[in-house]
Amino acid sequence: MNQTMLRKMSRKLIVIVAFVTAFISASPQPSSAANAGFKDVPASHWAYKAINQAASDGWVNGYSDGTFRLAQSVSEAEFLKLLLEAAVPGELPTRQPGETWIAPYYKYAQEYKFPLSASGDSFDRGGAAQLIAALDGEILGRTAAVQYLLDKGLSKGVTSATVEGYQMGNTLSRAEAVQFIFNVLAAGGKSEPSAPITTAAYRLRDIAIGDTDTSVTAKLGSPDRVDPSEYGFQWYVYNQDYKQYAQIGIGGGKVVALYSNADAWESADGLRIGSPKASIAEKLGNGRSITDLETKINVSTDSAMYPSYEIKGSYVTFMLDQFDNGKIMGIYIVEKKTAAARKGSYGTVSSAVLSAYEREVWDLTNVSRVLVGKKALVWDDLAASTSRNHSKDMGENNYFDHDNQQGLSPFDRMKAGGIVYSAAAENIAAGQINAVFAHAGWMNSQGHRNNILGDDFERLGVGLSYSAKFKYQIYYTQNFYTPR
Repeated sequence: MNQTMLRKMSRKLIVIVAFVTAFISASPQPSSAANAGFKDVPASHWAYKAINQAASDGWVNGYSDGTFRLAQSVSEAEFLKLLLEAAVPGELPTRQPGETWIAPYYKYAQEYKFPLSASGDSFDRGGAAQLIAALDGEILGRTAAVQYLLDKGLSKGVTSATVEGYQMGNTLSRAEAVQFIFNVLAAGGKSEPSAPITTAAYRLRDIAIGDTDTSVTAKLGSPDRVDPSEYGFQWYVYNQDYKQYAQIGIGGGKVVALYSNADAWESADGLRIGSPKASIAEKLGNGRSITDLETKINVSTDSAMYPSYEIKGSYVTFMLDQFDNGKIMGIYIVEKKTAAARKGSYGTVSSAVLSAYEREVWDLTNVSRVLVGKKALVWDDLAASTSRNHSKDMGENNYFDHDNQQGLSPFDRMKAGGIVYSAAAENIAAGQINAVFAHAGWMNSQGHRNNILGDDFERLGVGLSYSAKFKYQIYYTQNFYTPR
C-alpha cells in the first residue's frame, strides 16, 4: 500500500438505543382556519389591526354569523384561552373526549399555578395582569402583577402608567382583550404577536417553538434544504453558514422542533453551546429529568451525556461533550405532543428520511469542524455510495464491523468503488434514532471524533440503511478521504 495512506481505523461505535415505550400518545386537537375579516370590525376601528392579525395567526375566532362582537365582555376562561393560544399554542394539553373547551387552558394554568378566581365569572384588568405575569413565571397578587407589567413595559395603563392609571377594576371587552394581548406580546420584544412569552424560552436564531412557519421564513429566508423527519414534520435546514447552522422543525404551519450544534442559541436561563455541564443542573435543577418520564426521547443509556428536561410543553435534550469538560455541544428540542405522536421507536423511516439523515450527518460534521477552525468537508457521491452499500450490507446480514463478511476492509471497498485516495477513514454506527444522535455519539468517541475533526481529509460521503428485522435497525457509515 501507498506509504502515505493513513489507516485511521477507529474502534466500532454502537450506542444501543434504550427507549421508554410506555408513553401514551394522544391525537392533536383539530384546529380551525383563522376567521379574518369580521363583518362587524371596520377598518377604521382602533383594534382592527390587532384583531385581524390575531385571527390570521390563529388565536382568535369569530362567531358563526361572521361577527367578532367587539363590545362583548370576556370572562376569565375566554381571556385565558386568548392568552395561551397567542403565547404558548404548542404547549397546551390536548382536549380529551367529553371535556369542555376550557379544559386544556385550565389544565395548563393549574399546572403552572396561575392565580385563578374562585368562580371564573368575575374578571377584570387586574385579573388579566395576574395571568400575564404568571405566563412570564411570576405568581403575584393583583397590585403586584399590575406593577410588574408597568415595570416591564408590558402595559402603559389606561390613563397613565401607574397602578391607579391602569384601572385594574375595569372589565375587558373582546376588542380590548385582543388589543391588550397584542400589545403585551409586542412590548415583550417579540416580532410576531404569536411568539411565546416564557422565562424558559430557548431560541435558535431568534426562532422558538410555537412560532409560525411564515415568521421563520420572514426572519431567515427560504431554507437551504427541506428534509423529511421520522416524526412526520419537515426540517427547514439552514446550512449556508455553518457557524449559524439551524434545523427548524415545521409541522402544521408552526415550529415543533429545533436543533443545532452551532453557537446560534439564546435562552432566558443563559444555557447555550459551550455552557458547562454544572450550569444545567444549576438552572434546571427543579425540572423533571426526561429519564423519569414516560417518553420516547430518551435515546441513550448514558443519560449523563444527554441530560433532558420537560420545559413548558417541550422536551429539551442537551448533548454534552466529554472531551471538552462536559460542555454543551448541541441542543435538541421537540414539542411534547409531536414526540408523543411518533410511531414506534424509530418513527416513520423512508428512503427520503434516510437520505435526509445522510445530508444532516454531513452538515453536523462540518459544523463541528468549522467551530474549531477547520475547513468544511466536500460532499462526495462516490464515498456516499460506498458508505451506503456497507450500511446496507450490515443491515441485511446482521453484523456490525468495518470488515464485511467477505473480509473486505473499508479501503478495499473504496478502491472497488472507484475512489483513489492518499488518506482515508471510516466511521460506523448503529441503533441511533436519527442523524443528530449518531453524530453526538461519534463526537463522544475518541477515534470517531479524530476522523471528524482531523486535518487529513477533504471529502466525505455518508450512507445509511434501514433493516427492521434486526436489532439495530438503522446503520450509519461515513467514508472520509483525500483524493490522490
